[in-house]
This record gives sequence, C-alpha cells and structure tokens, in this order.
Amino acid sequence: MEKSVHLTNEQKIENYKEEISKLEEIDYFPLYSQDVAYHNYGYIHTFRVISDGLRLSNMKQFMAGVLAGIWISLVYVAVAMVTYSFAGKPGLE
Repeated sequence: MEKSVHLTNEQKIENYKEEISKLEEIDYFPLYSQDVAYHNYGYIHTFRVISDGLRLSNMKQFMAGVLAGIWISLVYVAVAMVTYSFAGKPGLE
C-alpha cells in the first residue's frame, strides 16, 4: 500500500502554479470555433465564460454579483405580483 505524503501549503500552491502554467501553454483556440457541434459548443462556451470570469478583479466580481442580485429580486417581485393577481384579492368573496 502506498503511503500518503502530506504537502505543506507552499508546496500545494507551487503545484497549482505549475499545473496552471502547463494548462496556459495549451492552444485552446480550436474550441472557440462555432463549427463544433451545438451541444458541445454550449458546454465549451460555459467553461470559457467561467474562466473569463475568474480573471476579473474582485470589484468587478462583486459588482456582477450585486447586479445579479438586483435582477433576481426584480424577477421575484414580478412573480409574486403575477401570482397575487391570479389568486385574487383576499377578503372579497
């Protein structure tokens, strides 16, 4: 049985940096082609959007979260209003 080796945080960080540098050397440009099958292109596009988002500064990520929260709140209020209008006003029977 193989004995597990515990790495220090610095060694883990160094391993992550090496892996990132290896992945950055790969040419992923062919994946950006829209000639890729639609169902595969959707997944590839999603991963590309996520990877682009990881490169944003903290302030941009925070503002994107705030804007997403505002959008979700507006949709929630709209759904609540539509539901209320379909249910009718209480007490008017």
